[in-house]
Amino acid sequence: MARIAAIIRKGAAVSVLLALGLAVTGASALAATDPPVDGTPVPTYHVDDDPIAINTNFTVFSGTMAIIHDGSHVRANLSGTVQATQSDRCIRIAVTFFYADGTQDNTPHDNAPYPCGTSSTAVNISSPMDRDVVKYTYSTRATGTTSYFVSYSSAVEGLVGDAPASQGTCTQLDLDAVASNGSGVPTFKGQAQYGCNTTTGSTTVRLDGALDKRPVPAGSTGGVDVTFTYADGSTSVVRTAGATPKLVSDASGSYYLYAVGASSDPARDVRSVNVRSLSQQNSGFRITTFAPQSTANTSWFGTYSHS
Repeated sequence: MARIAAIIRKGAAVSVLLALGLAVTGASALAATDPPVDGTPVPTYHVDDDPIAINTNFTVFSGTMAIIHDGSHVRANLSGTVQATQSDRCIRIAVTFFYADGTQDNTPHDNAPYPCGTSSTAVNISSPMDRDVVKYTYSTRATGTTSYFVSYSSAVEGLVGDAPASQGTCTQLDLDAVASNGSGVPTFKGQAQYGCNTTTGSTTVRLDGALDKRPVPAGSTGGVDVTFTYADGSTSVVRTAGATPKLVSDASGSYYLYAVGASSDPARDVRSVNVRSLSQQNSGFRITTFAPQSTANTSWFGTYSHS
């Protein structure tokens, strides 16, 4: 298995390069080849880390909600340390997980037995192994040791992924800008929208964007290869020259854009999507020219970029 060479935190705000409400119909296929794949899937995949700090309701907690995909399910784990601000207080941290199928915990997961006093105690709260998490809430309860006392904090919500790129639902868990360009190949600009299957919980991605074929030389055909990588180590490739062109105008003049749309296999858990624009000569040996690989070509599910 190839190693992940670097992990870089992505910004929470995603700058979308292109917003086109274009349906993809009548997309034409180019001659198939196997382009290099930029992006290596791994069985246990780090999706997101949310720092959690609580200093209210007689509670001091410092820790992290780690979101991973274990190869089958999106799971969450809260770890850290907790202590009361008074010696006569006991602290409960309660976490409710919300799942891909629209359900949530009937009873919150917590840190029982609840520690008392001002000494630090380790906390480790995990979501179920067989469920796919899309968001969570946490809250605290303080009780007394020497007399009756109970106090509750308000619930705080966290998402798989970061808002606004994530909505904490299967509709959208991440949103990335994707681009590809190079000498003699079309320019692609678009976005990858990640979500999940509400029945199986499988992570999915939908790529939408458009091709500007003006850089393609006469006598050649332009298109893109869209490569999806999955948790099981497999890949799938869609090659398309785009749908029926749409005439657009800007400061450079009038030209055509070709809508591109492709979706991952909903039966497999997607890790990443890679887009490379290409051109092929229409005669002879059908030589294929690919755009250079770059970080802009590849989108990964979650708040980390892998390269």
